[in-house]
Amino acid sequence: MLGFDFIIVGAGTAGCVLANRLSADPTARVLLLESGPPDRHWHVTMPMGNIEALKGTRFNWSFMTEPEPHLGGRRLFCPRGRALGGSSSINGMVHVRGHPKDFDRWVALGGTGWGFHDVLPYFRKSERYLGPPSPWRGTDGPLTVTKGRPRGPLDEAFLAAADELGLPSAKDFNGPDQEGFGPYDLTIHQGRRVNGACAYLHPVRTRPNLKVWTGAHVMSVRMAHHRAAGVDVVRDGRVETVAAEREVILAAGAVQTPQILMLSGIGPAEELKANDVEVRHALAGVGDGLQNHIDVYMKYRSSRPVSLNAAAWPLGRALAGSRWFLNHSGVCASNGFETGGFFRAQEDSTYPDAQIIFFPVAFKTGSFEVEPWHGFQFHVGTQKPVSRGWVRLASADPTIAPRLRYNYLATERDRDHIRNAMRRVRDLVRTRAFAPFLAAEVNPTRDVESDADLDAWLRANADTAYHVCGTCQMGAGHDEGAVVDPSCRVRGLDGLRVVDASVMPEIPNCNPNAAVLMIAERASDLIVSGR
Repeated sequence: MLGFDFIIVGAGTAGCVLANRLSADPTARVLLLESGPPDRHWHVTMPMGNIEALKGTRFNWSFMTEPEPHLGGRRLFCPRGRALGGSSSINGMVHVRGHPKDFDRWVALGGTGWGFHDVLPYFRKSERYLGPPSPWRGTDGPLTVTKGRPRGPLDEAFLAAADELGLPSAKDFNGPDQEGFGPYDLTIHQGRRVNGACAYLHPVRTRPNLKVWTGAHVMSVRMAHHRAAGVDVVRDGRVETVAAEREVILAAGAVQTPQILMLSGIGPAEELKANDVEVRHALAGVGDGLQNHIDVYMKYRSSRPVSLNAAAWPLGRALAGSRWFLNHSGVCASNGFETGGFFRAQEDSTYPDAQIIFFPVAFKTGSFEVEPWHGFQFHVGTQKPVSRGWVRLASADPTIAPRLRYNYLATERDRDHIRNAMRRVRDLVRTRAFAPFLAAEVNPTRDVESDADLDAWLRANADTAYHVCGTCQMGAGHDEGAVVDPSCRVRGLDGLRVVDASVMPEIPNCNPNAAVLMIAERASDLIVSGR
């Protein structure tokens, strides 16, 4: 039987960081397991290619939720990356850390040692920031981060509209003040996506003590009494058992990490019994507490042909693609949404609690295809949902996708919050700055105005920002709902950790990839130091 010191399950953002940092010790034998393929395809490397990467199952698990009870019973999409780099290979490449108070909240929820001043050095350690010098930013880390920029008149109108309403301008969403409107930081460099694998894994692939297996699907963690002894993995159609001398580290993401734990007999006892899984270690919080940012697409028709829609029509698509394949330039070298903002949608909020991402393009509703006319849309979401969802087993068969539910808008506060955020978008689009471009309010239409009308529209149209987290939360020893302790060790077991978005006690004010990088950087230090 093959043996390693560390087995890392999942080569997403966190897994790539762990593989890099743990294999830096030449005496540590490290195995990184990824169920999906390599990340070299243009769907991954081209920034605009993520629209294609999100389709199908080549690079995406393409999960679907259970019927959502507060959204008219609709099932929502849940994309999760299936390739080296994980979800950083299919995400929108927006790099935002979250608000400093997010991490102080983690401490209050039992995450001792994860306050903002504790984690800032790890954010800085991860970055090679190419923007203006700042003590808040890192300059020699593995992940290249660049500053987005307004790409045309619609982006300029968006920023001018915020200024017209007296909303602050944000010079750096990852600086001392997140609140305001401006360009996002992006994990794009020289016209190519910078995913976790590009930043952390590929530069160290030749280390003799690091092995990377793609097409390797982990079925379960193999336990020896109360210690993780290895994993059972399917590779090339054969089941193999691989031993771990020191630790098994689950970094499979907020959907599949709790699934793997439950398949291993670790989780809520009644849930395991209902799926004919032997209970090896009862842990009630596994799969509970799922959090995710709701995303509302507010779409408008443009009176001028200035959107990016033309670049996605047949001729424009051919020209844009040719330009990127020739020299990695043009519209395909961008993610297509480089500006946005953070603002307060609730009167009692002490810091920003809602986010807008501005798209100078209009997509068909419920589709990755663009409209046959020029338009633009705002993606608006509230950052601090009260509602909580879950991940559950559908079967003891590890090839069967788990069940999950976001449980969006289960509380009146969440409903009131998103209505307020939508009204702020309407304030923006009805400014003088947008007047030269606004031809029609398409979805929702202008007459959807009352609370009741907005609620009905949300039940039929609200979507997801793909920011799943919190299903194996960290907490203090007295917290029965906690799955891991503040060192990311699974409670009550030896040799088993969770290091990914699952451990977040509360969802941060951000697209979560930067926070996952930080978690993995800090967890690597904890593991190396034996804590």
